[in-house]
Amino acid sequence: MKSVAALGVLLVALIVLLPALSGCQRESRGKTLRVSLASDIRSTQFGVNRDENTDTVLHHVVEGLVAYREDLTVGPLLAESWEVSEDGRSYTFTLRPGLRFHNGQVVTASDVKWSWEYLLNPRNRWLCRNWYDGTGETGIRILKIETLDEQTVRFELTEPNYLFLARMAHMVCLCGIIHRDSLDAHGNWIMPIGTGPYRIVRWNRRKSIELERFADYQPLPGARDGYAGRREAFFDRIEFLVIPDASVAEFALLSGSIDIAPKMPAEVLPALARRKDVVPVLQPTLNWNVLLLQNEDPMLSDARMRRAIAHAINREQVAQNATQGLAHANGSAVFPGSRYDSEFQRRVPEYDPSKARQLIREAGYAGQPIRLQVNRQFQLDYSSAIIVAEMLRQIGLHVELEVLDWATQLKNYNTGNYQMMSIGFSARPDPTLMFDIFIGDRKKRSNVVFSDPAVVVKLRRSGLVTDPVERQRLFDEIHAAADADSSLIGLFNHTILDAVRADIINYSSWPLARPRFWGVSRQMTEGGEQ
Repeated sequence: MKSVAALGVLLVALIVLLPALSGCQRESRGKTLRVSLASDIRSTQFGVNRDENTDTVLHHVVEGLVAYREDLTVGPLLAESWEVSEDGRSYTFTLRPGLRFHNGQVVTASDVKWSWEYLLNPRNRWLCRNWYDGTGETGIRILKIETLDEQTVRFELTEPNYLFLARMAHMVCLCGIIHRDSLDAHGNWIMPIGTGPYRIVRWNRRKSIELERFADYQPLPGARDGYAGRREAFFDRIEFLVIPDASVAEFALLSGSIDIAPKMPAEVLPALARRKDVVPVLQPTLNWNVLLLQNEDPMLSDARMRRAIAHAINREQVAQNATQGLAHANGSAVFPGSRYDSEFQRRVPEYDPSKARQLIREAGYAGQPIRLQVNRQFQLDYSSAIIVAEMLRQIGLHVELEVLDWATQLKNYNTGNYQMMSIGFSARPDPTLMFDIFIGDRKKRSNVVFSDPAVVVKLRRSGLVTDPVERQRLFDEIHAAADADSSLIGLFNHTILDAVRADIINYSSWPLARPRFWGVSRQMTEGGEQ
């Protein structure tokens, strides 16, 4: 446990140190920034054939009307401003003046309307179309999109919905505004002609993807702020190098072959911290590891069994040991740094093995095996499963670890084919969206684990109302109900480690854990060279 404690002290020291590293150096434009990617991008067609690496690259190329700030509120990007009608059904956006696509064409309201209609067309297979057609759990339905003039576009909804802007800003399903020439004459995808600070110039599949600075880009005033704010490009080019092996990425960073290695394993932190030529950047995030219990399973349908498992798990110990001391326990879908965090969100079943043993006796447990599914692709999922399994064995449960490839586990998650599962959920900035991952109508979504109709109604309402006091009350009631049910046991939020060469300045992370390479520069040498 000494190494865990030492890493925790190191984490605090590094977080204190990082602001000083970013503000005291002379900056200059650089030629090329080289960044490692754990895997190649899946496509250049945002929101259709995507994963996290694809999103990271394309957010530098394609932009939406709005984006998330670092405090998880929604800020402007292509939109200069917006107004919401009194009835909450109409959102009118005014574009920033002087915007241009990468082909030099001026961005107009008609381009916004065309881009959205392209995304919402079922033929184009946009993954998040159900967020806006009324079929999703949060109920947003766009009734009409109309241009009022060259700079103004209005979206009309069938009913008010607080989450409309939150969905628009979401980093997973990028609501990108693109030029029509991104498609060929037959409507087939070619390449995104976006508005971002960089454009794609070369994709060497399975090896690298290269971006070039867009000379006519017009950044917002002010400072960089999450995915919103000032997106000023200092490097002429960004080269993303596909390096699947973390040890190879570490060697490339230490040798100077790459400048930034995002999302490195926590195990390398002590070695990196001892070096003067590398800066570790640590950031708590909204990514959330959980244990799922299938309450339709004959054994786990007994709430006493689920509650026993909840009491048997020392969540803080799981968090500390699984993350090498970089994270603390969090049993709630509400991020501890959220405006909706509260004392109610911190309430979870106490660690009490004696009570757990009593509950499994009352439930009539007779030593039947319980399978805990996990994968080895995501280390935190696997580490959590090993620790949890041992804790459950300590109270007398016969737990068997079932290690699957990620594709099989994901299929089982989506179909509900498991008894217990260790899995991580990616970040959703608004609590409604985070609760929505595991709460809903099971007849519509097989992957939900809590489907109490009264709670589903509260969750839907939390996305409709705008009063923060009422939203807080709803989130507290939803958490209390989910906690009592114990079909999901929240464990901890991830802390990510990005490793950066010391001559790279103004790189920082943020709670949504998506790398941003605008605003980043290279320190000049004494002779003024880079």
